[in-house]
Amino acid sequence: MSTLVNCKACNKEMSPSAVYDQLISSAGDKFTPSEAQYAKDNLK
Repeated sequence: MSTLVNCKACNKEMSPSAVYDQLISSAGDKFTPSEAQYAKDNLK
C-alpha cells in the first residue's frame, strides 16, 4: 500500500506530524522516514 493511500485512510483530524509518526511507527505502518515525509508533504 502506498503511503499516500494509507494517509488518506488515516483519521482526517490527525495533524501532519501525527500522520508522519503513525507511518514510521514500528507498531504501525513501518514506512521509511522519507516515504512518510513525502506523504506528509503531499497531504491534501
